[in-house]
Amino acid sequence: SAMPFNWNIINNPVLLGVFFVFVCSGLILFALPPFGGGQGEESETRLRGFFKQGQGLIVQVLAQYYLLFLWSVITAVLFLGAWKTPEVLRGLLDKQGGIPLFLLESGILFLKAHILMLVVVLLSKTTPMFRVDQSTSFVWRVLTPLSIFLFVVTVLWEFGRTLL
Repeated sequence: SAMPFNWNIINNPVLLGVFFVFVCSGLILFALPPFGGGQGEESETRLRGFFKQGQGLIVQVLAQYYLLFLWSVITAVLFLGAWKTPEVLRGLLDKQGGIPLFLLESGILFLKAHILMLVVVLLSKTTPMFRVDQSTSFVWRVLTPLSIFLFVVTVLWEFGRTLL
């Protein structure tokens, strides 16, 4: 079933923390605020050069959109139930053949990915920017220990489930 309470992020209590780490890592990867590094306009001009205007800027914007979309699709698949539809709807569309079901599932995944993109962009535009040293400190002091802790808890969780 594809209801929100059957999503992976809700079924496994550890995945909420993993989702937090994954989103923060994505913001760091794309250099979006609050983890964008706080570089000034001069360093952006010096670093990008050709890409500040013309076709180079279009290529850069399209590349950022594609990477953010790909990251959002991966996030939707891992945490938000991917393309799953409710069983009742699946049963109705299966009788009509595979094409309507495929289109609905593709649309659901596309919608989830774009909602995630919207949330990430809104989050990046409404939060203050961290400096590079603050971002690095956050990664080493929060995200890395949290990732290790969540890995150990997940191993214990899965080991406990196999024993039952």
